[in-house]
Parts: sequence; structure tokens; C-alpha cells
Amino acid sequence: MARLTPAECGQRLSEAALPEAERAGLLCRLGWWQLRDGQIEAAIAQFDQALLLWPDLVAAYHGRGRALDGLGRFKEALANFDQAIKLAAKPRARLWRDRGCTLRSLGRYGEALASFGNALEQQPQDALSMSAKGSLLAVLRRQKQAAMQLCDRALQLDPNLPEAWNSKGVVHSVAGQYAEAQQCYERAIALDSRLDRAWSNRGIAMLRQDRVLEAIANFEQALSLAPHRQEAWKAAAWAHHGRALMRLGRYERAIASCEEALRLQPGYAPAALNRLLSLGMAGQLWMHLRRGETRWPLLHNVGAVLNAAKLRLLIVTAAVLLLALGQGPAAELLRQGVSVLLSLGVLGLIVADLWRHRSRLGFVWQTYFGTHWLTYGRALGIVVATLVTYSIADAIAPPILRLGWSDLVFGRPGNVMFQPFNLIKDAAPAPSPVPDLPTPPMPGLEPPPVPEAVSHFNWATLLILLFWLALLLGIPFWARLEERLFRRGANTWRQIGVRSTWFGLAHLLAGIPLIGGIVLILPGFLFACRYKYVRDRHLRQTGNAFQSEEAGVQASTADHAAYNAILITLAAAVMIFL
Repeated sequence: MARLTPAECGQRLSEAALPEAERAGLLCRLGWWQLRDGQIEAAIAQFDQALLLWPDLVAAYHGRGRALDGLGRFKEALANFDQAIKLAAKPRARLWRDRGCTLRSLGRYGEALASFGNALEQQPQDALSMSAKGSLLAVLRRQKQAAMQLCDRALQLDPNLPEAWNSKGVVHSVAGQYAEAQQCYERAIALDSRLDRAWSNRGIAMLRQDRVLEAIANFEQALSLAPHRQEAWKAAAWAHHGRALMRLGRYERAIASCEEALRLQPGYAPAALNRLLSLGMAGQLWMHLRRGETRWPLLHNVGAVLNAAKLRLLIVTAAVLLLALGQGPAAELLRQGVSVLLSLGVLGLIVADLWRHRSRLGFVWQTYFGTHWLTYGRALGIVVATLVTYSIADAIAPPILRLGWSDLVFGRPGNVMFQPFNLIKDAAPAPSPVPDLPTPPMPGLEPPPVPEAVSHFNWATLLILLFWLALLLGIPFWARLEERLFRRGANTWRQIGVRSTWFGLAHLLAGIPLIGGIVLILPGFLFACRYKYVRDRHLRQTGNAFQSEEAGVQASTADHAAYNAILITLAAAVMIFL
């Protein structure tokens, strides 16, 4: 059938004696014209009429699938694509590609990858299928080098294809190259400002670079472009939106975003985790647990998180039991090996974090030296109060409260962040005694005594000092993160009590004894008091709630960083001189 305009199709359809097969073909062609013009409902009606006349018309099933996909009815669209493929003697590349796009929208990435592969077999120069396959290879963690090659090849074929730039950005993001990924997403958006996936992906890249406010704006733009298309990636976009809001202390909005993600994809673990954290930070966790109508959704969130982490939890539990209960030389050798690996892991994480913040080391200087001297006075007071409280609590606590997972694994309690200190101390040779010198031949020429500090200074001391310096550089960033999580938004005494308890107990994850987590509620409460004092004073002066919370976080971060700096300095001194 020759290519006809819509008017010509309508004119031919008005002929009463038109054969059914030809009428069905014209109706199908008219449906494709309407589909291109955005008249989706009208196009579906044309395809339906065509299939009544010709039930095996492949193009009608294909077109109806495209139309249903446009309406966000992805399962129905997939059924039509599958029927078209079943009926076609040799399905066209475009049909396989459209099926792959729908499968991707449903989150069935493995099947989508196969469909795009089939499209490329039919049409090897299809840039759109090529770039889509590249992004899916990256998302599925398969053949990362081939994924980038596919995207680059697609851009050689069509440098102005926005989907190809978006796919290349996905490959960069999976590799952790967020700045490069952001540039790709920006090229995609410049070419097609309605490519919602690119807006969302750019938001994720910005969030990974700590550009939280810009990330939120990108997520909101992505989610506003085609709200009727409830694609699988939108659950991730809502979850990341919630995470970004949580980092700003906007917990109510964060909870709502996570709930939207869970509505789209029930059991989605990142959204469930972010919702639990937001509820905890907002002081609403126990309230939700007590109420019947909110208890079950909360427990479902816990179940989703545990289900996603079950393999990791099983491995960790088995390793802890093996290290705790194992006997003999092999078990001891395993403990030493784990200690070395964990210490190297801690060092790697610290170095990676410092590298990530390398352009913001001025913040370290400002935190330590740009604050009032009273900051160190308060921090020293908090250190003394914490150590005294811990000494008293440890003396009266039952033995079970002196246990932590670090004690089970390494045979000693403590914060796993300090494990490199212990490793260096254990590996250092015992200081050799100073040999007796012969009696000098003349009075007054006795050799000077060797100072104890000098006798202790060796390669182990140097490593301890280097690790101490790395911790000092990282502390301001970690303190600010904890203050944003545990202090920001805690504007009432009830919220302060809840957040301070969470602050203390969260440190149990680092391996400290149970009694240590309970005692750390005290410094958490004192940091919160500093936050509240500065926040309330700033709010009275300016009336701006957001800026007041920022000022409070900045003040409590300075106290927290000074407190941690004093503690690790004491720890390093103990390792060197005792």
C-alpha cells in the first residue's frame, strides 16, 4: 500500500465497497498518524477497529502497544508487542526496540536487554537500541567496557541523540564517575528538555556530589514531566528525593516521598530504609509502632530492608560466629587476617572520603580555627563528662553490657574506626632496652639520659601520627553529617531526647560495647542543647527557620568536631606513650 496522508486515508475509508483487509490496513495507518500527532485514545480506537476486521494484523498490535505504552499502561502494551512478535514471520527491529522500552519501564531489565539485542540483530546501526543496551549492561553490572563502547558507537551514529547521552551518563554513574555522568545528562537535557529519565539521573549524580538542593530540583522536574507514566525508575527517583530531603532535615516531606516510591514499587528496600530513617529522625518511629494502622506498614518496611540484606546479614553473622567461637591456630590466624583487612578497609574509606572532599579542606580549617575558644572549652567539658560517666557505668554494669561485636571478633571492645591504631600497636616491636654504657673515663662526661618519649618514637609512632592526622582531617565532615542526621529538625525537647538516644545507640554499629552506646546518649544530648540554643536565638533574630537550623547545625558541628578531635588525640597519645 502506497504511503497515504491522513486525509487520503479518510477519503479511501469512505468508500463503501472497500475490501475488509484494505480497510483494516487503512485504519491501522490512520492510527499510526494519530499516534504521531499525540491523539493516543483516537489511535487506539483505530487499531481496535482494524483488529476487528483483521485479527492477525501485526502493525495494529504494534501500534496499539505503542499507544498503550504512551498512556503508561505498560503490561497491556507488552501483551500487544508479544502478540505482534508471535504473529510476525520476522519481527522488525522497531518492534523489538519498542518492546524493550516497555520492559525497561516495567523494571524487567534482563528481558529488555534481550529485546534490544534482538533489535540490533535486525538493524545493527540502530543507535537508539544500541545506547539502550549499553545502559542496561551497566545497570546489570555486565560488560562495563562493552557498555561504554555501545554508547560511544551510538553517539558516532547520531551525536544529537539525547537517549544516547543519557545512556552514557548511566555508564559513568555506575562506574562512580559522577561529574562526567552529570555532563552527559546535561547534554541529553539540552537536546530534549522533556527526557525525564535524564533529569532524574542528573539528580542522582548531583546528590552523589553533595549538591543536595540542586538534586532535589532535578528530581522534582523529572517527576513532573509525565506523571501518568509510572515507570519503574520513578520509584528510585522518589526514594532519592526522599533521601535528599532527609539530608536537609525535611523529614515529613522525605517520608511522603519514600511512601510514593513504595506505592510504585512495594518492598523497594532503599525507599523502605529511607522511610525508617526519616521516621526515626523525626521522632515518629515509636508512635507509628504503637498505632495499629501504621504498625504494619512500618514492619513491612523493616521486612523489606532485612530481605534485601539477608545474604549480607547471613555472611556477617556466620563470620562473627566463626571468629567468636573458633578455636586453635587457624581461627587465630583468621582473626588476625580479618583485623588486617578491616584496618585496611577503614584506611581506604578515610582516604577515599578525604579525596572526595579535597576541594573543601578549607572547611576543616574553619571548623578547628574559625570558632571561638569556648568551643574547645565546651568540648573538653563534654569529653570529661562522657569519660567519667562511662567509668561509673562500666563499674556497675552487668558483663553483658560490656559486649559489642568488636569484642566478639577481635577479643577487645572499641570503635572499629580505631582498629588501625590497635593493629599498628600490636605489630610494633617492643621497645628495646637502652644498653648499659661503659663507665666514662672522666667525671662529668656521663651520657645524657634517653628521654622516654624518644625511646618510644619509631615507625609505629609515625604511622599512628599519620592515621591521627587523617582522622583529624575527616572529623569535621563526619561531624557535620551526624549533626544533620541527629540534630537538625530536633527543635523540641522530646525530639532532642529521641534523637540523642538514636545517636548513642547508632554507635553500636561501630563495635563499641552496649554500655558505651548508652553513655554516648549524654554527649548527643549536649550537642543537641548547643544546636537548640543557637537555632532558637537565630530564629528570634531573623524569623527564618531554615537559616536558623543551618546556624544550629554549624554550631553543634564545631562542638562535635572538637570533642572527637580531643578523643582521638587522647587515643593516639595513649598508643604512643603507654
